[in-house]
Amino acid sequence: MRPQLAAALLVVASTQALAGTVFPDSLLAPGLAAAGLGADELTCFPESTDPDPFRLPLVQAIMERNVLADSLLPGALDALFAPASADPVPTLAALVDLLHPSPPRPENVRPRLPRDGAPEDFFAALLPPLLERRSAALAALDPAERALLVADSPGLLDEDALADTDAIQDPVRLRHLEAAASAHSDSLLGLWAKVDRAALARLGADFVRDAYDYAMALGQTPSAPTREAPNAGETRHAFPDGSVAEGPLLHAAATPWGNIAVGGRGANRYRGRFLFVLDLGGDDSYALDSCWPTAGALADDAGFRCLVDLAGDDHWDARESGALAGAFLGAALLVDAAGDDVYRARDFDLGCGWLGVGALLDRAGEDLYSGGTAVMGAGGGGLGLLVDEGGADVYRAALYAQGFAWVGGAGVLHDLAGGDVYAVAPVYTDILRYEDHALSLSQGFSIGARPNWSGGLGILRDDAGNDAYSADIYGQGAAYWYGLGLLQDRAGNDSYTAYQYSQGAGIHLALGFLLDDAGNDSYASHGVGQGCGHDLALGLLRDASGNDRYACDDLSQGAGSANGIGILLDGAGLDGYLAKSVTAPAYGNPRRHYGSVGLLVDGSGDDWFSKPGEPGETHGSLEGTLLDMDRALPGPVWEPGPAVAFRDSAWSVDDYFLMAASGEPRFRDWHQAGLDTLIARGASVAPALIGRFATDVARARHTLKDVFKGVGAPMLPALRAVLREGEPAYWRQAAWC
Repeated sequence: MRPQLAAALLVVASTQALAGTVFPDSLLAPGLAAAGLGADELTCFPESTDPDPFRLPLVQAIMERNVLADSLLPGALDALFAPASADPVPTLAALVDLLHPSPPRPENVRPRLPRDGAPEDFFAALLPPLLERRSAALAALDPAERALLVADSPGLLDEDALADTDAIQDPVRLRHLEAAASAHSDSLLGLWAKVDRAALARLGADFVRDAYDYAMALGQTPSAPTREAPNAGETRHAFPDGSVAEGPLLHAAATPWGNIAVGGRGANRYRGRFLFVLDLGGDDSYALDSCWPTAGALADDAGFRCLVDLAGDDHWDARESGALAGAFLGAALLVDAAGDDVYRARDFDLGCGWLGVGALLDRAGEDLYSGGTAVMGAGGGGLGLLVDEGGADVYRAALYAQGFAWVGGAGVLHDLAGGDVYAVAPVYTDILRYEDHALSLSQGFSIGARPNWSGGLGILRDDAGNDAYSADIYGQGAAYWYGLGLLQDRAGNDSYTAYQYSQGAGIHLALGFLLDDAGNDSYASHGVGQGCGHDLALGLLRDASGNDRYACDDLSQGAGSANGIGILLDGAGLDGYLAKSVTAPAYGNPRRHYGSVGLLVDGSGDDWFSKPGEPGETHGSLEGTLLDMDRALPGPVWEPGPAVAFRDSAWSVDDYFLMAASGEPRFRDWHQAGLDTLIARGASVAPALIGRFATDVARARHTLKDVFKGVGAPMLPALRAVLREGEPAYWRQAAWC
């Protein structure tokens, strides 16, 4: 992208369908020509920073190359999803190769174990070498560092901190807590960087491969083979640690690494902590404790788990986090082969790898998944995978879910069939921006720990069915800080609903993609989405075909902001575009003496735009252009009227503050004028503004800070007086200002 360039472009051109390609030349070529852009200029990253230890090679490669060189992403997707079966073994192997493309060391390559023999014998052969490899992967840590890593790593995604920080009224305590939390996270991630995460990923994938093969072979025999089967025929077995297996049992045993149970064809109940469960059939229930290792027993405690249920409508309940296919410094596998199942998890579950490998495979049935944070295909420093092969399923989570990746990790949710519902509940208020919206950070989303640590690879893929996706802030093919977030829906009439930073949004040096291959789809969001790149980022929404509807408020539908690239590609169909602001559709702006690019390219079909125009007519879009090359049906919904002129008067400080704190687009000129007037009046405005310090409205809090910062040193006496003698409700804002 050339310096000083800001292009915003809308092109409606006849073209073929877009399925199977990300940046089709047949759509982008006329758009680039109309904008006067060369293909070599379409890059957001002219000076890419040096990678940190967690930067994924795939993300770095896409950032460094022209965005039109789209072979990288399709190639990665083909490698992940090419297997005809949803067998987790090849998918995990492909994920490991994406995160850690260097070949494994010779000592980490070994043949598969035999698939026969008693479970105790199998795991006695499988686990000791894996534990040795884990110790080697952690060898760079001293004992104190290892204990800290085990004890505190789960708290890096502490949802309680998200909920409680805004309730702290003591500004000194709040500042100390925030600074301590940031320093602690940085320190812990420094320990993560010393861990051989590639070795952990490969040993976790090896466990999944061997345990999966063994369990499938064992389940195909008429009766499960055991060493002596002393418990055959039992209906209840109590283990030394208090765990219990009830129902028709073929075998039960305690091992140094956990309990083993093989259940017959009937209704069984499993309670407690298990290394291995194989259940041959029946409507079963599970209430399980965590399989995660503890610092004091890291050398001996396996931290591994394999759960396989071959038939029946089953209930899977987690009594603790990390109980249902959630892994930390190990590996966990859950396979449910048939039935309409219910999964009720807590955190770090349902296919979560937290410095480990967690995989859940559900082969059939209409299933319900519910969980808290870091669930349903979530990874941080490791790999998390959830695969559902069929049925109309419901996925409900609170945060960090449904294809979520944190620092150096990969999280994938792959649903192969059925009309599904993906929902993220509004649990954790987005205190930095809105008091009436919640963080989601889900549904094909990745985020890093700005400014030092890169994000990962978060993917949500749905192959068939009429699906519904709902989120709030951050999600649906979005990413933040050197991460890649992707939502791909391959078929069906789908609906996408979110509020902000969503639906193909790259935020702060990141890559966000929403790819919909077919169907009559609807997209609704407030802004910074639907193909939006903000701050040296790339955001893409590509809909290959169908009669689609797009609705937004601002900065969407092909919008580039602050040196970002935003692209919306629609291949064919009778489409409608509703946008309420001048920053959508097809918007670009110049920032930092560099450009931004916004492109909306629509293929064949009679389309409707809320911004009216005739074929071939060019419209201004701030610094960019809007070009309609094909027949578009104009609509009367949005027509820019004359700007309302601001005129200074003897208004009060409160009046000017209301103007300055206004976030509505039509008041943008007034917003700046109000802010400038308050700053110009200097310290005289302090008493009136201090009376607003108890507000919890994010926009008002930011406006107060901007005024006090703009006036500068003359405001310091008033702020000191508040902290010494003022109302406690005012302290937090005073400290922030």
